[in-house]
Order: sequence, then structure tokens, then C-alpha cells
Amino acid sequence: MTETRPQDSPAEIGGFRIEREIARGGMGVVYLGHDARLGRSVAVKMMHGDWNEDSCAAFEREARTIAQLSHPNVAVVHAFGEHEGACYLVMEYLEGQTLRELIDARGALPPDEAVALACDVASGMAAAHERGVVHRDLKPQNVVRTRDGLVKILDFGLAEKAARDLPDDLTRAVTEDSRIRGTVGYMAPEQIRGEPVGAPADVFALGVLLHELLTGRHPFPGKTRADVSTAVLRDPPAPLEGTPSVSGELRRVVERALAKDPAARYATAAGMLEDLRRVPSGDGARNAPSIAVLPFANMSSDPDNEYFTDGLAEEILNSLCRVDSLRVAARTSSFAFKGRNEDVREIGRQLGVRTVLEGSVRRSGDRLRITAQLVNVGDGYHLWSRRYDRKLEDVFAVQDEIAECIADSMEVVLTEREREAIATVKPADLRAYDYYLRGMQLLHRTTVTDIEQARSLFRRAVEIDPEYPLGYSGLTFTCGLLHMWIRPKPEYQEEADRASRRAVELGPAVATAHVARGFALTMTGDFPDAQVSFMRALELEPRNYEALYYYGRAAVAEGLLDKAAGLFRRAAEVNPDDFHAPTMLISVLGGLEDRAEEQREWARLALERVERHLELYPDDVRAVYFGSGHWAHLGEPEQAVTWARRALEMAPGEPGVRYNVACTYAHIDREEEALDLLERNIDSGWGYLSWIEKDADLKSLREHPRFRKLLGKLAARDAHPPAGG
Repeated sequence: MTETRPQDSPAEIGGFRIEREIARGGMGVVYLGHDARLGRSVAVKMMHGDWNEDSCAAFEREARTIAQLSHPNVAVVHAFGEHEGACYLVMEYLEGQTLRELIDARGALPPDEAVALACDVASGMAAAHERGVVHRDLKPQNVVRTRDGLVKILDFGLAEKAARDLPDDLTRAVTEDSRIRGTVGYMAPEQIRGEPVGAPADVFALGVLLHELLTGRHPFPGKTRADVSTAVLRDPPAPLEGTPSVSGELRRVVERALAKDPAARYATAAGMLEDLRRVPSGDGARNAPSIAVLPFANMSSDPDNEYFTDGLAEEILNSLCRVDSLRVAARTSSFAFKGRNEDVREIGRQLGVRTVLEGSVRRSGDRLRITAQLVNVGDGYHLWSRRYDRKLEDVFAVQDEIAECIADSMEVVLTEREREAIATVKPADLRAYDYYLRGMQLLHRTTVTDIEQARSLFRRAVEIDPEYPLGYSGLTFTCGLLHMWIRPKPEYQEEADRASRRAVELGPAVATAHVARGFALTMTGDFPDAQVSFMRALELEPRNYEALYYYGRAAVAEGLLDKAAGLFRRAAEVNPDDFHAPTMLISVLGGLEDRAEEQREWARLALERVERHLELYPDDVRAVYFGSGHWAHLGEPEQAVTWARRALEMAPGEPGVRYNVACTYAHIDREEEALDLLERNIDSGWGYLSWIEKDADLKSLREHPRFRKLLGKLAARDAHPPAGG
């Protein structure tokens, strides 16, 4: 924000001491305030004196809108109230410059920097869209880049939700208000015409903003507001072809965002974000801080130490994932290069990162030698290199030191929360850590045998160290997977409940422990308490993929499909290589009205992710059966059947394979084959009733007598579960 001339300001508003006026806009005045209770500066936005009941309702709607988003790229709201007959809003105070000031000062930005900024804005807007919130006044003046490099969206004063999501009184205000509101030049054509607007209108504004970042000029120039409005309605945007270094991929993103027809744009900011993240730069990497952590080489004489070296690298990777401003390549992508002697610059290009961490571990008795190198993929040179000769018990300190060195080398400013989050959770006994790493290695493989073995290893970890929260978290997940998807037994459910309670008791500040507790509560149908656990995990780590993914699955089991869709979108955004969350989103969208086009768009995206994954892991049967479902949603039944049969041939005895192929068959009118597969699963003791009866992929079967009979079998079994272990 830019400070304005001093004004007559109140001394205090709502308990916040007012220091000076810092901005003035169409709806009100913004003051710099001080929160004495927490010792922090705040921004206090107060409405003009000529307010009325409708405008105050809009102001309160802004407060509620921002409060529900809880996203790192959306400014935080602290309070809302009335002062001397006028409404006020208290938000975090942001020191930095607006993107308007940035463009005016620098003109065209390098494409990498422009794309990085646009990605942050799109990320915040994707969170708004998943909640049904449309900003309606997105522009460079309403986006701030702080001194720490964080990008924050401001001023949701014109934001609205879809009428069906609003209380009755606000619904009338939205549907009856036909005024054209927004800022000329950033309003989409339909907004200028006074037509109803949705998320594509924000996508248009984001396209204008990105065009300005790339060129330093507005894409629809004009001397007057009328000229600009006419250009938006009638003229194509100023071309990008002459702009140096703007790739064809980036031009296509901008052109799609600026399409006159809202149906031709991205349905939401999430789709645009996905494409922006795929835009290559001149050296194959984005200028935003990004890293891939490769599996460390095992230099020990014992090849069995492989689990230890992999686990050490994965723990560093997980720590770095907790840094909001650092983009980290997913484990499945970076670990695909294990044992492959490829040039680190080529690895960086394939993974789309600026830096790569590689290293080696030599373990002998209670001694460790760990080497680590951070490499710039642009030129292949080391940014730093370290060797650690330590005792085995010092492995956690080494992990923490490497993570902090990476952040320092990449000039990433860690918040206090992030600095605490990247610290490794240490067991009292190193043997427990050993068993935990072995269990995690098996859990990644996800076959029945691997999960059962992982359960035994996690059990051993907590026997050795009864106060190790991660051991209990791992035990929760293995018991939960066995109970829900392989063979339901009361002992699995009870053990998951006990283990998750203990994980939270021992690790109240460990996000993974709260995810485990939410997962266990979902198994028992206690969705309100599960939500509390998942929300706590996200407070600790806002970009925790597992929290978003399993929270989404809990919402599906509860029948809250809109909520589930938003969570899966966020999970897909957090991990751009993952195909599980997009697959779940596609299924959920099938259960919602008027989402067919969005469903197809996500199916295309998910299939691309699956195909990239299979290039690295051709034997991953999950990717194959999920891919079969994507072909079905794209209207390609022959391809769907080919992939489905391939999955069944790869793992004919796996219940998860049969279930997901049944979902594919149900979607392409092969109902009897789908029911055959479901019946084989249920007769073998498999089945999760609250999921199956709500799974949108099976909706074509819901009235089929055989399907109703199968649900009856599951209900009877849940009422009288099998005894024994």
C-alpha cells in the first residue's frame, strides 16, 4: 500500500490504536493500526461515512469471504465490527508494493518472474473459486508483494458467492443487484455487459494482469474508459509475439485467459495455474525457488542400508515441503531417477526445478559419513557442498542443518512457523527410527503384503520407543488401509484409534499426527472430529498434501461433495505431479450438477499426469487403472477397456484394482462386468460401505438390484463384523 497525505483519523477503532491513514478507496479508508494485545501492526479498513445498510452488508461479506479462504496468497482478516455507526475490517498489515507500483516502476518483467507472480495470484484465486467466491475486482492495485517476497491478494469488497451458497438475505441482494461493478480494463466482457459473472471473469482479470506483467502495457489500450470498454468487448488483446522470451506455451495461456467467451476460458483459476506451472523458461526452470531432492546413494558395504539412505533423503524432502515459498518436486518424480546416471541439468529440466540436491551416505556401525551437494541446474555448478562425519545419533541434526542450508542458499526467508516445521521429529531410540524408515519404504508400495509388513515394522518402532509420534502415525495409516480397503476387522479399527490418539498426545505440533487422527476418525464415521484434526494439521502445515487429500476423502464419505472438490483441487495444486487428487476430483465432480466440462478438463489434466508417471514407473498398476477411468470420462471407451484389462492382468488379486476397474466399467455402460468385480471383492471380505454407496463413479449402478443387494451385504457385515485377528 502507498501512504497518502495525513487525514483526520480516529484515535482508536475496535480496540486497535490508529497511527495514520495509509490508503483511501471507493468504499472506505485504510489506517495503520496497532494491536496492543499481540504486539503487531494491522490494517484497519473503515467504510466512508455515507454508508448504508446494503453497503455494510457487502463489507461484512468481504470479512466473511476472506476469513473462510485461509490461504497464504490471500491477506488474513483478523476482525470485523462497527465503530461510531460505521463498519470496519481489521486485516494483516503488509509492507511492500502493489503489482501496479511494480509495473509502473519496472515495466515489462522477465517472463519467469511474471509467471511466478501470476502463479501466486492464481493460487490464491483458485482457493477462492473452490469456495465458490468470485473476486470481481482483481487488478494489480489489489495485489501486494511484501518485502519478504510473499504475494497477497487484497480487497474482496466486490466478491460474491454463487447465489445458492448465500443466506437468503444476501441471495436477494446478489440476484437483484444489476449494477455493473468492478474496474474498467479488468472486467470481463460479460461483466461490462452487466451479465452474471463467475470464476471465468476472474480468470480474464488474471489474464490482463499477466499480460501487463509481461509487456508493461495494458492489452486493451484506450484514452478513455469508454475506449477501453469497447476494446475489451470487440478487439483482440495486444499481441505478445513481439515480446522477447515469451514462449508459445505462455502465449497460449494468456490468450485462453483473455478469450471473449467465458466458456472458452479456464473454468477456474486452478486450470490456469496448472498450465502456468508447465510453462518452460529459457533454461528449463522457473526463477521462483524450486528444488528436487534425489535419493541419496548408498555407499555402505551392506546393500540393505538402501532404506536408510532413501529415508534420509525423503525426510529432507518432507522438511522442505513445509516451506510455503519453496516449490519442491514430488517424491514420486524425483525418486524415479534412483540408480539412473543422468546429467543433473537434464534431471532439472525434466522436473522443472532450478536446483537439485544429491548426496551419498556411508554407514558403518554407529558412524555416518553424509555428503550433500546443492546443484544449480542452469550451469551444473555447485551452490554449496558439505560433508558430515558424525555419529549415527546425529543424523537428525544433519537433516535439519541440510534443510536450513538449502533455504539460506536459495535466499528463502523462513517464517518462525516454517523454521519449527522443518525440524525433524526425533525418537528417543535410533532403532525406532530404523524401523520407521523401513515401514515407510514399504508403505509407498501399497500392495497388501507390503502394508501388512509395514504394520509390523511400525509396531516394532513404537515398542522400542513408546513416545515416538511418527511411529504411531505410520501404524494408524497401515491399520486404516487394511480395514477400509483390504479386509475389515475390528482390531484394525481399534488399533488405528489407539495409535492416532497416542500420536497426537506425543506430537501436538506434528501435522502428520493430526492427519493420522483425522484418518482414524473418518474410519469410525466421526466426521466433525475428523474435520477438527485435519484443520489443525493444515494450520501447522498449510500445504500438507496428505491433510488435504484425506480431508477430501472424509468429505466424500460424509457426502459433502462440494467441499471435497475444493480440497482435492488444493491437493492437486500442492503436488503438481500427483494424479491421485485429480482422479478423486473427477469422481466428485461427476456427483455435482453442471460440472461436465470441468470434469473433462480435469480428466485431460489427470491423464497427462498419469502418462508422465508411467514413463517413470511403468509397473505402477494404480496409474494404469486410474488412467482407464480418465479415458472413460473423456469419452474413449475402447481405450478405457484396454487400460482396465491391462490393470487386471498386472494385479488380478488386488481388491483396489478390481474396484477401480469396476468404476470404469460402470461409467462406460458395462454394468454387469462392473457388478461382477464388486461382488468378487465383497464376497472376499473387502468393502467400505460409506464410500461405495456415495461414490459418484458408481451412480449408474445405484438402482440396479444386484448393487442394492451388495450394499445390503456390506451393511449386514458392518452390523455384525467378523471376530478375531
